[in-house]
Amino acid sequence: MDALIYMAMGPREPWGEITMAQAHLRIATAGLYTCLRAVAACGVRRAIYTSSMSVYRAVAAPNAPTGPLPREETPPDAVDFYGLAKQFGEQIGRAAVVEYGLDVVALRLCFPIRDEEWPPQDPKTATIATSGRDVASALDAALSYQHQGFDAFAISGDAAGHIVSIDKARRLLGWQPQDPTTS
Repeated sequence: MDALIYMAMGPREPWGEITMAQAHLRIATAGLYTCLRAVAACGVRRAIYTSSMSVYRAVAAPNAPTGPLPREETPPDAVDFYGLAKQFGEQIGRAAVVEYGLDVVALRLCFPIRDEEWPPQDPKTATIATSGRDVASALDAALSYQHQGFDAFAISGDAAGHIVSIDKARRLLGWQPQDPTTS
């Protein structure tokens, strides 16, 4: 095994109930921690974590963001259960760098949508959603990325960068959306 790709996520329904929050937090913290520890013990040195742009409070607002979202170097500030779960997962990835010597990439996905449901129909997220095949190509690019430590990348179909800048992913991963939501 060359790398771990951790894409686990809690249930989608019933959104906002305490049992759902508990499941998301358990999967993004205890689940990720356990997997990173296990692969490190087996000699694996690389991991990809599918995080979310929801690590930023602006994404969790009732309406979709209309202005530019923070760039990767901005510290996450989410306060809702989902954003916090993803934020804690990133912290666990950073800890795995220190504790186990892993190299961890967090892909901050922006409203991923299955290819069967593409193009996006929800007007709130249509301009920044990411197709399934674009998520797959971002994962592939992250696997090829040679770096040390922890790094995070915004992954979105917003090719023009009106709301989500994907400049870092273009520059360092060589990734850009094949199914852009904007040009």
